Amino acid sequence: MDILKMKTKLTILIFLLIAISVTFLVQRDKPAPAAAASNAVTKTAAKPKVAAAKPNACGSTTAIQTIIVSLNQQHLWACDNNLQVYDTPVTTGATAYGDATPTGTWAIYSKQTDTHLTGSDSRGSWDDFVNYWMPFYGAYGFHDATWQTFAFGSLTQYQTGGSHGCVHLPLAAMKWLFNWAPVGTVVTVAA
Repeated sequence: MDILKMKTKLTILIFLLIAISVTFLVQRDKPAPAAAASNAVTKTAAKPKVAAAKPNACGSTTAIQTIIVSLNQQHLWACDNNLQVYDTPVTTGATAYGDATPTGTWAIYSKQTDTHLTGSDSRGSWDDFVNYWMPFYGAYGFHDATWQTFAFGSLTQYQTGGSHGCVHLPLAAMKWLFNWAPVGTVVTVAA
């Protein structure tokens, strides 16, 4: 039994090393990400258009744990091998302001609770308290956004009211993800 556990751990380690190496090679020519992430809120009276969750985005995954984010669908799926174990609507980067969430494959490299995300850009400065923070690419990561006033999963409002590039989740969903995903969990963000 101990040999099986060791083989499993070794397989995971090899996969992570390959994923990190490939990510480095693919991402090394891209510009550095912006400073710490947060979002700007735009209030609107219109009802947001929210996408329906895709039945199983995990069908082609091979990693033991993978998080998949679809920018077009404003949705996240948590996968255990190719089995979907959780999904939630999300809010990504405000594309109208050039703050699109980067696409690619990375791994969660840190986890923090009860922290402040700070920064500034042409839209102003921010100092936002978040309960959960899991970065996966420079200053880009997953966090709750209790200040968000429109529905997570909105297919239109994220364009002007979205984040500075991070992936926002409802508080309960972010708590679940934080507890489920260890450092090293593969993250794929796709258009």
